[in-house]
Amino acid sequence: MRFADRVTFIQETGGGYNPDTGRHEPPEIRRETLPCNLSYVGIDRQKELFGQIDRATAIVRLRQPYSRRFDYAEIEGRRYALSRRTPLRSVNAFYLEEVPKT
Repeated sequence: MRFADRVTFIQETGGGYNPDTGRHEPPEIRRETLPCNLSYVGIDRQKELFGQIDRATAIVRLRQPYSRRFDYAEIEGRRYALSRRTPLRSVNAFYLEEVPKT
């Protein structure tokens, strides 16, 4: 299995309104980019698993287990939310569902 693709896990902490200064402060963003094996779920299989076909679902497999908390992931500039985490024998797999742009 080749791990030629890249996924970036992003965690946002803090931010929001600061009553001491009277201003909104931006959140602190922590990014971690890892090599992965990336594949997408086909339309037929996506309908069987999730019951919908309007969003792209990516399967990200990592070589090492990843247990840190993250808010969302980015793949090729597109934002994905965690749908399901599947620990396999030696490879961690994440099902990530594309978040529509607002």
